[in-house]
Amino acid sequence: MTMKLTLYEQEMLDGQYGWPVQKGMEILYRIGEIYGAEKMLPVQNVHMVNASVSLSGKAAVLLAEKMCSMGAKFKTNTTLNPASVDLDCWRKIGFPESMYKQQKHLTELYTKMGAIPLHCCTPYLAGQVPRFGEHICWGESSAVIYANSVLGARTNRNGGPLALSASLTGVVPAYGYHLDENRYGQILIEVNTDLNEADEYGLLGFFVGEIVTDGVPVFTGIPKNVSLDKLKMLGSALATSGAVAMFHVEGVTPEAPTIKDAFGPNTPEKVIRVGE
Repeated sequence: MTMKLTLYEQEMLDGQYGWPVQKGMEILYRIGEIYGAEKMLPVQNVHMVNASVSLSGKAAVLLAEKMCSMGAKFKTNTTLNPASVDLDCWRKIGFPESMYKQQKHLTELYTKMGAIPLHCCTPYLAGQVPRFGEHICWGESSAVIYANSVLGARTNRNGGPLALSASLTGVVPAYGYHLDENRYGQILIEVNTDLNEADEYGLLGFFVGEIVTDGVPVFTGIPKNVSLDKLKMLGSALATSGAVAMFHVEGVTPEAPTIKDAFGPNTPEKVIRVGE
């Protein structure tokens, strides 16, 4: 399937706005083709995981250096995931100076391009709060599942190169959790036990994540007044033991006022009863 690009998107792909933008569009276009995307979607909100030298390695630094040297500028509001070291207290904690210098260099490169050096895995707690239904491009598994499930924004689990490309171009390919049909529930989780502390929600999420793997679970039986911290714990655990990027809680999360709304046209593939 060939993606349909707007005139502006085609111009970016053709290199009319410089090599950094062109390279970003090439990456996005090829990923879109792999997943069968029909078009691009505009985004203004990016959270980039390619921000740690210990995780992203030398290749990320070299790419950022080249982008910066060619005048790359981000088109989106872009925040950075945690760094390898604390840039303020690295010496006190005991990190080697060489790692500090590498991390500081990478952070400065991204900042020069327009990123906000938040260095946090919960951007929604620091002012980066997308609107319901907004298409965004986030990495960091616990942030992605929170954005999709609790905030009702739309994002896939994006790696560093894709997020960098989205920041440079302001678009992402329309596939996965950007599409309505992929956001409906698949497996019903009936909770028949009292959940009180946040760690109990974490245990529930870890248990369900191992079973669901990468599906979309729908929880029923969770109190309607459940706190955001407990939902955060539930989502983080789901994304740890599985590759879950979205869940619904009946009467709590915005796309699941009822079980019927949560599943849409789907029939539950299975029912898992917890606490019986």
